[in-house]
Amino acid sequence: MTRAIPAGGRKQYLDRLPVERARGITVKAQGVSLLHRDEREESESFGQTFLLNLVDTPGHADFSFEVSRSLAACDGALLLVDATQGVQAQTIATFYLALEAGLEIVPAANKVDMDNADVDGVKEQMLSAFGIDPDDVLPISAKTGMGCADVLSAVVDAVPPPRGGAGLAERNDDASRLADADADRSDAPLRALLLDCHYDPYRGAVSVVQIEDGTIRVGDSVAGMAQGGRGSEVLELGMMTPEPLKMPELRAGHVGYVITGSRDVKSAIVGDTLYKPSDETIAKGGGGSGKKIAPLPGFRAAKPTVFQGLFPQSGDEFEALRAAVERLVLNDASVSVSNETSVALGPGFRCGFLGLLHADVFHQRLREEFDADVVATAPTVSYRVRYPDTPETSFEDVASPAALDEKRLHQSGGRGGAKGVIEEPMVDATIICPADAVGKVVELCVDRRGSQLEHAQLGVDRVMLRYRLPSAEIAVDFSDELKSRTSGYATFDYDDAGYEPADIVRLDILVNGEAVDALSSLTHRDKAVRRGRDMCARLKEALPRQLFEVAVQAAVSGKVVARETVSAMRKNVTAKCYGGDISRKKKLLSRQKEGKKRMKRIGNVDIPNEAFAGLLSTQSAQRRK
Repeated sequence: MTRAIPAGGRKQYLDRLPVERARGITVKAQGVSLLHRDEREESESFGQTFLLNLVDTPGHADFSFEVSRSLAACDGALLLVDATQGVQAQTIATFYLALEAGLEIVPAANKVDMDNADVDGVKEQMLSAFGIDPDDVLPISAKTGMGCADVLSAVVDAVPPPRGGAGLAERNDDASRLADADADRSDAPLRALLLDCHYDPYRGAVSVVQIEDGTIRVGDSVAGMAQGGRGSEVLELGMMTPEPLKMPELRAGHVGYVITGSRDVKSAIVGDTLYKPSDETIAKGGGGSGKKIAPLPGFRAAKPTVFQGLFPQSGDEFEALRAAVERLVLNDASVSVSNETSVALGPGFRCGFLGLLHADVFHQRLREEFDADVVATAPTVSYRVRYPDTPETSFEDVASPAALDEKRLHQSGGRGGAKGVIEEPMVDATIICPADAVGKVVELCVDRRGSQLEHAQLGVDRVMLRYRLPSAEIAVDFSDELKSRTSGYATFDYDDAGYEPADIVRLDILVNGEAVDALSSLTHRDKAVRRGRDMCARLKEALPRQLFEVAVQAAVSGKVVARETVSAMRKNVTAKCYGGDISRKKKLLSRQKEGKKRMKRIGNVDIPNEAFAGLLSTQSAQRRK
């Protein structure tokens, strides 16, 4: 329709990552600049060509940061609802994010060509959930092209031009037409919002920017306000149409890529403001205003909800893993990374993710894009702890079991007799499910320590439930269990809801009496015994047998709550005896028994990496029964 993609091109055109095409989901927000000529004779803009900057965003809650930072760069949003499935939980969350950002909303019902499409039902759901007039909902089919021209026309009419430019172009060749966005503030000092970044092994860091003010040209020197320091020369500029199209300059209102050849992956901070140091110098000179260039508001930083330790398969692979993580984090700014050392696994990283699917995708991208296999510890959430010897308003974040000082937490004699407190993060979850599955969903939420906030009807056969749930209860397998209980028809989304006090304990796993720090976890006291039994049973199966008996135990606050025993390998020492006095056999068996006792006292159990990988991988994460 805009002739940006050749006929017969590949499906999922903007899903460029292998993990996206393999899983059939969108992981990274991708932008594309399109030229659209208004062919409506009755329109005031008839014959004019518009530059439209489209951003395709993910739908899953784990990639909400991609949505939020995309909204910061947009002036309008196309609200697409599948006519065969209706309003989803993530649809509601994204709608209110766009509304909060002050964007113009263009509603549309997609897949209306399907036999099971319920267009009228979807319109009623959008009226109930969002207050959108059913007459404003555009029926379209992206597959057949039906109604797509109306969508482009609605975008032109409803969405305002960029704050820095008018967004019109009327020349012949693509490069000159894309460059001619008649910007209102193109002569102002440069301010560009850094939206995304990825690392190219041949060209260095490739930054995606939105030009808010001013103009950037090849040869200019630009720098980021967050890092400061000297600028880097711009080697290449361009737009994604959707393939890269080199441009001599980018003006206010444009969205494009900037390459400076920088190899410093830490210098590009998503949300930073790029500027020209020369503009600031001129402003301080005799002919300028003397005012410092103000940074752009940017967008709210991502807050990780799930934490995992990532360790290399062997110690000599640590530096390679460090380089891989740094380059991947450059392309996924929602991941937090800090150094961590484990007695069992050696040096590694403590990484924070927006959810378990987000962590899974990160692991897969490490394998596919950097050939880096990792051992990932059990997922946990970040708790807040106030120790008795600290002020009542002083809390420490605890994102790993090793960071919790249980002895200090339970000590007496705090200020004014104060006791230690652990608070766990909570979420307000929105679940949309079929009406006949409400009972199963309510049972699941109650089992996960949830409290109901709202129960509302969406149309005739769909229900919206809102529950307050502990973040730890949804971090591992809540979504899978929800899909299982509703035959895949339920959708789920959530928002942060602060912290609440909880009875959280550290569950330690001991092998031959020695605690294995990589297997420790934080859990609610009510579920510690069940989880400990499960971990012991799985570790028993994973551990190789030794020449002596090995005890596998789970302990809470020093008290053993579960135990399994790995039986010893045993040689038949009486095989060489051919009858005779029974005392000879007893003597040999007694010597063997004493030897195994001695081996148990002084022997060490080495847990192979394969056992860790099987125990700690996301796929084998504990499933609640």
